[in-house]
Amino acid sequence: MNPCPRIYMEDAVPTPRPGQEPVAAALAAMKTPAGSGLYIHGETGRGKSFLAGRWAWRYFSSTARAKILWVDWRQLVRDARSRYRNGEAGDKANDAIDAAINAHVIVLDDFGAGRMTDAVEDLADELFDHRYTHRLFTVVTSNLPLVATNGGPSVKAMFGDRVFSRVAGLCNPVMVGGDDGRLV
Repeated sequence: MNPCPRIYMEDAVPTPRPGQEPVAAALAAMKTPAGSGLYIHGETGRGKSFLAGRWAWRYFSSTARAKILWVDWRQLVRDARSRYRNGEAGDKANDAIDAAINAHVIVLDDFGAGRMTDAVEDLADELFDHRYTHRLFTVVTSNLPLVATNGGPSVKAMFGDRVFSRVAGLCNPVMVGGDDGRLV
């Protein structure tokens, strides 16, 4: 868990690629980080993390930028696995998880990536329950839609109704389309 990654630390507003316009417009319309957020989803390589990171960097003044916590979901899951171990590693894991749960503003990148277990579901429940209850500003990027229309993987299918309800209640969903920007 870190502040905004260096790749996104530019004040210039990027020109959206085809398919990114809905997210760019939604991010530009967000004026206050009070109890709202975005759930940015789409296929791999569509620029979800880039748009979220660039927005976070531009949105806050240089003194507030330190309060934005950038969290990679897969790293948070690794931290949760070590949470149950004894010793210093477990203490550091608890600190990292507590920071993600309580951060004033969080960009949670790649939510749902990795292997699903009961512990991963519990982590998502703990995170989103607290953030929803305390109305903490949350921007999430994911390859998963909130609900799949074709019965495929989704937040609801993977994490259940409880997590789905909190994510949907906390974040406005916006889909990013277009081509994979890494392959263009």
